[in-house]
Amino acid sequence: MKQIFVQLFLLLTTLSAFAQDSTTKVIVFELKDDISKESSRLALRAVQKAEDEKATLLLVHMNTYGGLVEDAELIRSALINTTIPTAVYIESNAASAGALISLACDEIYMRKGSSIGASTVVYSDGTKAIDKYQSYFRKLMKTTAESKGKVPEISIDGDTTYVYKRNPAIAQGMVDERIVVEGLDDSSKVITLTTDEAIKWGYCEKVIPSLQELITYKNLDQAEIITLQPSSLDEFYSFLNSPVTSYFIGLLALLAFALIALEIFVIPGFGIAGLSGIVLLIISLMLSVLRSTNFDVADTSHTKLYSIIASFLVGLGVLVMLLFIFRKRILNLKIFDTVVLKSTIGSKVNIQQESNNLADLQGAQGVTASALRPMGKIIINGITFEAKTYGEFIDSGASVKVISIENQYLVVKPI
Repeated sequence: MKQIFVQLFLLLTTLSAFAQDSTTKVIVFELKDDISKESSRLALRAVQKAEDEKATLLLVHMNTYGGLVEDAELIRSALINTTIPTAVYIESNAASAGALISLACDEIYMRKGSSIGASTVVYSDGTKAIDKYQSYFRKLMKTTAESKGKVPEISIDGDTTYVYKRNPAIAQGMVDERIVVEGLDDSSKVITLTTDEAIKWGYCEKVIPSLQELITYKNLDQAEIITLQPSSLDEFYSFLNSPVTSYFIGLLALLAFALIALEIFVIPGFGIAGLSGIVLLIISLMLSVLRSTNFDVADTSHTKLYSIIASFLVGLGVLVMLLFIFRKRILNLKIFDTVVLKSTIGSKVNIQQESNNLADLQGAQGVTASALRPMGKIIINGITFEAKTYGEFIDSGASVKVISIENQYLVVKPI
């Protein structure tokens, strides 16, 4: 009887584990800003997560006017090559790089009033890129459309032919206005499809009012929805990569050199201005390197990497030179008194006093001639004595009182 219960328990445990493993999962990630390095990081994590979880669907929530071609191509390749079924829901816009990413998905769904297309390559200032770049992106759009294969089409005569699910000419026409698709456009403008046009020409499966209704339409209401968000690293890189931050890093470097110059030519000694300048210089160098490498040195071209290393070494050389020039002034700062006893006990210290003479100093008051850490020297009535504390640190120039004598040392405390 006991053996039967044990077997029943093991069976239930196995079934429970199987039920947990077989839970339907949907991985969702958003592309609602310009396509950038952060976007490709998020998309690649989403694809990996979907594959690890053996998800039923990988869903892209799209609303973008475009962005960087290299990052859009990374996302496109990941979506094409994954074995997980993919779909995109276009909430409003899928322009330029967004159109490329949409074409890489197995299914395209759109909200009423949204659009897809207008994929001409432009520079950062908005001007049209040269034909070399247009040609590359045009072919990339074409091969992406072709990657979704062909479907049968029955003619009026009853003949069956196979045509591409998504007409490659339309994909190319989204980049190049010279490409004409009969019945859709002329040769005066690039192609942008409305929802109705997208449905008609096979660039949209269905018009769906919302993302949740798409999940319902796919019979995935009971599925576990896992929405991936940008990581802290993604957010930090987004901050670094913004135009405002670029100006900020430049101003930081200028401020650093200004403070260092102020310390050299205006302010006597070496203090907070010089130290602040050095610290700001280090910070600006670090931010510049992080911004240039995208946190991934392996993904950086050799020429760019050499340039980054050269810039960093030049900055580091300037920093080392400044530290060498001001080494004495820096070591004279009070901040180093807490860890370094700079003064030494010289030959003029009265260390030959007889014990009975030292005993007469019980209760005497004097001034520290050096910092006590906890040993140092003090001056009483113009005579220098070795002294110590019971573990306290006392700065130079402080008033002290002798509280005892131990082994030829005056034990003092601050007053």
